[in-house]
Amino acid sequence: MAEIKYTQKMMFEAILAEVDRTDEIGGIPSAVFKEFAEKKLAQLDAKSSKTNSTKSTEHKAVMDMIIKVLCNADKQMKCGEIVKAVNTENGTEYSSSKINAMLRKMLPPDEKNPDGTGEVVRIVEKKDVFFALAD
Repeated sequence: MAEIKYTQKMMFEAILAEVDRTDEIGGIPSAVFKEFAEKKLAQLDAKSSKTNSTKSTEHKAVMDMIIKVLCNADKQMKCGEIVKAVNTENGTEYSSSKINAMLRKMLPPDEKNPDGTGEVVRIVEKKDVFFALAD
């Protein structure tokens, strides 16, 4: 049986739920526990939003580079071709894994990718996979 991993957020939320049931815990007033847990939850949220906004800014920039490359292309392109074009045009050194991850984000939404933007389409021809801008 798999062991459950508890996150800090889960622990602080449990503390908040418990302090409402009692006046003190271990001789310490429950208001102190409540204040502590609320402060820690706010810190976790601030840290999470800061990280997410930094990542999303970088991801948006990479996706814009990919769109620019696909706009300038006269045909559909393989992921490797997109990587070379993006790195050449922008003087970057993105890996094919990074570009492929951004391309997946840009595909139309589906079960595996509910947050897809739909800016790019994936075309499979025999064993080759190509990408092009959506119409």
